[in-house]
Amino acid sequence: MARKAPVQDGLSIIGKAWSEVKKINWHEVNRLCQQNFHIGLVGSDAEIEAMQAWLRSFPYLGASGPASAADRPAADAAQYLTVLAAGEDGLDEKLVKSTTFCLAGREAASEVRRMKGEVYLFDAAFGRRLTTQILSNHPEVQFALAHNFPVFRPEMAQSVIQDTAFQNAAWALVTGLPNTVPGPHTVLTSPFEGISDFTVLTLNEIKLLFELVGLSGRRVAPLYHAVEFVMVIGLGKLAETVAMQTLGRLSGRAGILAKGAIAYAFTWTIGEAVFFYLTTGRKLGRPAFAARFREHFRRGRTVAEEIAPGPH
Repeated sequence: MARKAPVQDGLSIIGKAWSEVKKINWHEVNRLCQQNFHIGLVGSDAEIEAMQAWLRSFPYLGASGPASAADRPAADAAQYLTVLAAGEDGLDEKLVKSTTFCLAGREAASEVRRMKGEVYLFDAAFGRRLTTQILSNHPEVQFALAHNFPVFRPEMAQSVIQDTAFQNAAWALVTGLPNTVPGPHTVLTSPFEGISDFTVLTLNEIKLLFELVGLSGRRVAPLYHAVEFVMVIGLGKLAETVAMQTLGRLSGRAGILAKGAIAYAFTWTIGEAVFFYLTTGRKLGRPAFAARFREHFRRGRTVAEEIAPGPH
């Protein structure tokens, strides 16, 4: 009977976490992924072909192995593209202004600007800089851009992981503050801290899971992502265990900073592991997970020191 306890505990944790998932509005992610936008393609035939190839490209270092939805455009992505051909009188100004933005070759870009259309000079050699510019300037359609075109997915994934890691680090720091001052109140605050940390941090990570699913070109439907869900819960419990063991050896400000750094690092690494799985269909190996965690922990220390109250 004793051997069944860990399994039963695990099922109980997953059951409780699943009940919390119902509080997350994953429909909002689907809505964001369906936001309307329109990209105009302006230039020579060769330039337009290069633009389309760039939008279909997937600049993700971990993308190897069987093809997945993460490295293919959405089935209806073509509806968001319009080739703007110049007629005898030049470009159609109304059509240019109807686009969210245009990608244009060097010669055509000046004409689009003259019509006061938003234009990005296309050069595949500077693809990463171009995705950054477009995503930064169009926050209202970031998810829709990534959902439909693979070129935006790796950078958008990093963005949502970064945001969630920062949120979790901030929460871990705030909930740990009462226990930095010795006193009888820690009898009450310590258990509450553990429960609230696991609930809030894990909920944020599950929300992150839904965001990564959506921006990877899939429709978010929680029942179809059981593997990823269990992955997040299991790694969340591991993070909680590591945090408690670390805090048992540290006290005061050092303990709080370590707690924030651990929350930051685990959230980053969990996000990367989920995106890797969505992209390749493979789980991130333990050595790779540990290496990524160590790298993010170093950055997490800096983040924790920047946002924690008290002397720096």
